[in-house]
Amino acid sequence: MKGAILMVSENRQNRQCLGVPTDWNVPKFSLGQRIRAKHAFLNTIRIQTGLITGIEYFSPDSYWVTQHNLKPGWRYSIQVDRDDPWYTTSPVLSIHESAISALTKTPTGWQGFRL
Repeated sequence: MKGAILMVSENRQNRQCLGVPTDWNVPKFSLGQRIRAKHAFLNTIRIQTGLITGIEYFSPDSYWVTQHNLKPGWRYSIQVDRDDPWYTTSPVLSIHESAISALTKTPTGWQGFRL
């Protein structure tokens, strides 16, 4: 995959790679990273903490961006902390990268590089 960005695990017994096309931005956050998310919900601003459990890229011409007015770019699935007051109503969130800040560094074992 010439020109792709890869995330590689340093675990030598089970090396895992993820290819990302070169016309996409590099994700700022990683799976397993603890974050704080700030998002609007029913006329209120919620600040919630949790763990990144999924990452999805929305291209500018995708259905979700064009039909549902979502921002293009990386969206993260966040498993909300169980002690969060809104956990029972929304235990998993889908949040755009711009509304997230890191609480921990990238988990050890992940690194990005270009081929």
